[in-house]
This record gives sequence, C-alpha cells and structure tokens, in this order.
Amino acid sequence: MSYVELATAGQRAFAATGAQELGLVVPWTPLWTTRDVLSHLVDNAERAISGVTGPPSADEANEAVEALQDASVAQLVQRWRDVTHAVPSAPAGPSPEWDVAVHLADVFEVWGRPALGAALWAPTLISALTFLERAGRLQCTVVGESGSFGDGAELAAVSDYELFRALFGRRHDVIDSVVARGDPAVLRSLAFFG
Repeated sequence: MSYVELATAGQRAFAATGAQELGLVVPWTPLWTTRDVLSHLVDNAERAISGVTGPPSADEANEAVEALQDASVAQLVQRWRDVTHAVPSAPAGPSPEWDVAVHLADVFEVWGRPALGAALWAPTLISALTFLERAGRLQCTVVGESGSFGDGAELAAVSDYELFRALFGRRHDVIDSVVARGDPAVLRSLAFFG
C-alpha cells in the first residue's frame, strides 16, 4: 500500500467526520483527540518532505499538534493533500506508511467504525514483521494469514489484524495472553513499536 493510497483514505475519513467524533480521545496517543491525530499526520507528512527522517520525539510531536490547534479540519486535510504526493517512502523499516496505517486504525476504532480495510493495514504488518525478523528483533515465530516470520517459540494464534494492533502497542490484552503462555521475551519482541 502506497503512502498516497493511505493518506487519501485518511483525508477522506477526516473530511467526512463530525465535530463530536473529532473530539474523541485516542487512548494509544498522548491523550490526543482524533483531530489531534490528524494534526500529527499532517506534521509528519510535512516533516518527511522537508527531509526529516524518523519519528518525532514525544515533545516535538506534541508541540506540532499544539501549533496546529487554530487550523480548521478542512485546512488540515488540504495541507495534507498538498504534500501527499511528495512524501518519500522509506526503503525498509519504520515509514510514513506505517504511521498513517496505525493511526487510521486508531481513529477508526475510536469512531466505532468497522476495522480499517486489510488492504490499508496488512502491508504494514508484513513490512514491520519482515523488518523485525531481518534485524533479529523478533524473538518468536509469528504464523498468520500473511505467512511465517521469526524463529523461536510459536505464538498462540491471533488474527493478522490483532497482531498488527499488538505489534504497535495497541493490544496489551493480546500481548498479555501470549506472554502468559510462553516466554516473557515475546512481549519485548511483539510490542516492539509501542
């Protein structure tokens, strides 16, 4: 899934969302609302085209969200659209695509909408597992609809979507259930990104 496809899906979702939904808090963030997540995605896109690589620090991310508080949702969506096609992809490892996929899944869940479509999140899952496996950071074997990754104790079966959410620190109950049945090192490798 390309950044453009993910960003376009996000832009459409945010543009069609009402004020009440935009005020909902996203629990996997620094107490940001879904509107703040939009500000974060806009800032990350603008950072990427300015040549900044890697995620912002927590302070940088919060400062950027705060700096965009006066912009309307329509202005934020337009700013994101204006830079979308210029955002470079990372060849391997954490990327702008990962950030958008994870945060779109966050806001869809908070909004009570059906889970983000697999075409939008599954490539991030595969890319992240491949990255961890190649870096020797996956201390377990993950077997799912997407294939088999890692070498170590095999994880208990979880759906690919739940694995995607757990990998980015969004499913501590899934991680806890896996750890309770196996090696605690699984926790460190499974929740690598969150």
